[in-house]
Amino acid sequence: MSISSFIYLASIMDRLGVLLILITIAGCLAIVVIAIVFLASLATYGDSYGEKRKLDDYLWPKILAANYWKLILAGLLFIHIANVFRPSQQTMYAIAAAQVGEQVIKSDAVQGIANDSLKALQQWIKKQLEPEEKKT
Repeated sequence: MSISSFIYLASIMDRLGVLLILITIAGCLAIVVIAIVFLASLATYGDSYGEKRKLDDYLWPKILAANYWKLILAGLLFIHIANVFRPSQQTMYAIAAAQVGEQVIKSDAVQGIANDSLKALQQWIKKQLEPEEKKT
């Protein structure tokens, strides 16, 4: 991934968090609606002629038996966990800066400057550690 695309991804991180929260809320509301409709269908158990119908004739018990609600819950849990571990915008910018810094440090031009700087620093330290009579 290039640095520019990484920076773009960092800029949308905050909006992504809001979107994930909205999806989680909508999913929870959907589960509540499914539960209400299921309970309402059990309350109206029977048809308009007063005959009792089998519970298997209703759609909601079949949906619940098919474990769709477990898939919805698992999806919501995954979205929530993804939102928890989503890095903040500042963290994404810090990662991008670290990648750029790493590339700069590994470049040949910087290595040459670093080597020259290290040699100059070592010479200066040696001069500072010499006895006073040798300095003059």
